[in-house]
Amino acid sequence: MPRTPSVTLADVKHALAELGLSPEEAGAQALRQHLGRGSLSTLQRYLELLRAEGARERSLSSAIEGTLRTLAPALKALAVQAAQGLYERSLAETLRALEEREALLEEQEGLLETLKGELEATRERLEGQEKELGEVLAREEELKAVLGGAGGADPGPGAAGGGVGGAGAGAGGGAGGPFPAGARPGARAGHPAGGGGTGGPGAGVGLPYP
Repeated sequence: MPRTPSVTLADVKHALAELGLSPEEAGAQALRQHLGRGSLSTLQRYLELLRAEGARERSLSSAIEGTLRTLAPALKALAVQAAQGLYERSLAETLRALEEREALLEEQEGLLETLKGELEATRERLEGQEKELGEVLAREEELKAVLGGAGGADPGPGAAGGGVGGAGAGAGGGAGGPFPAGARPGARAGHPAGGGGTGGPGAGVGLPYP
C-alpha cells in the first residue's frame, strides 16, 4: 500500500497563510519548521506547484487585462451606441406621447367649441322665448285694461227697468180706449183713458180701471 504523505498541499497552503508568505517568498525549510513534519523535498514540490499555479493565474489575469484594454474602445463604443439607442427610443416614445396628448387636446378644444355653439344657440332661443312671453303678458294686460273700461260704462239694472217702463207707458197710452161697459168714466180724474203706465218694472202694462 502507498504510504500516506505526512504533509499535504492543503497543509502547505494553510501554513503559508499563517506565515503570511507567498509561495515565492517561502522556503521548504521555513515550512518544515512551522509544520514540524514533512520532508524538505515534498514541501519543495508543493511550493513549486503553488508557484506554477500563481504564474498561470498571473498570466491569465494579464491576458484578460490586455484583452480588456484592447476591447475597451469597442466596448465603450457599444455602450455609447446602446445608450444612444435607449435615448432615441425614449425620445421617440416621449414625442409620440406628446403627439397623442396634443391630438387629445385638439379634440377637446373642438368639443368645447361645439358646446359653446350649442350654448349660444340655447341662449338665443331662451331670449326669443322670453321676448315672446313678454309680448303675451303685455297683450294680456292690454286686454284686461280694455275689459275693465267696458265694464264701467254698462247701465245698471234700474236703468234697464226704466227703459222698459217707458216703453210700457207708450204702449199703454196707445192702447187705451173707451171704458168698458159698467166702468165709471172719470172715476180718477187726470188719468188718460185706459190708464197710463207708471215708471219702473211693469209700468208699461196698461190696466183698465174697473
